[in-house]
Amino acid sequence: MSIKIACGCGHEWTVHDTLAGKAILCPRCAEEITIPRPAGLGPAAEPYSPSSLSRVSAVEVLALAQVDAPDLTDYLSDRAKAPGVRIEGETAGRIADLWRNLVPGVLSVTHMPVFGLRFLDGDRVICRASLCWIGTCIRGESTGRSFEYGFKWDETSVALYEELKRVSANS
Repeated sequence: MSIKIACGCGHEWTVHDTLAGKAILCPRCAEEITIPRPAGLGPAAEPYSPSSLSRVSAVEVLALAQVDAPDLTDYLSDRAKAPGVRIEGETAGRIADLWRNLVPGVLSVTHMPVFGLRFLDGDRVICRASLCWIGTCIRGESTGRSFEYGFKWDETSVALYEELKRVSANS
């Protein structure tokens, strides 16, 4: 189901109902708009916080810039068809800590992910997500629930981006 949005600047567009109740930026003027919850949509989803990421023993990093997948969540779910660079030890801990410390920002409708992440505890995936630095947003799944999260472009997100770029280049 989609929700029709109109900004004060006159721009109109539709968004998926999963964005209901969330703040996004108008693609034309960048004004912050909260997406209304249509009647009968049900309760709002629980907000996601990267700080809730539990213990991580490894991280799989996937380069997504060239991926043409209609549903990145399904792509990220298939470890056989979409293997990532497996990172363990101190580097995995650093990536997890940067993730946990991402500062909340406004959720953007733009999602052009460069990297995908799978956080693992042993061999069990506990969180998987695609990250977009243009729209500063994450879309993924954790503990069986889909989520979206907007983050600020700051020193933590830049450090995470640089670390993922470094890890990908060394693969």
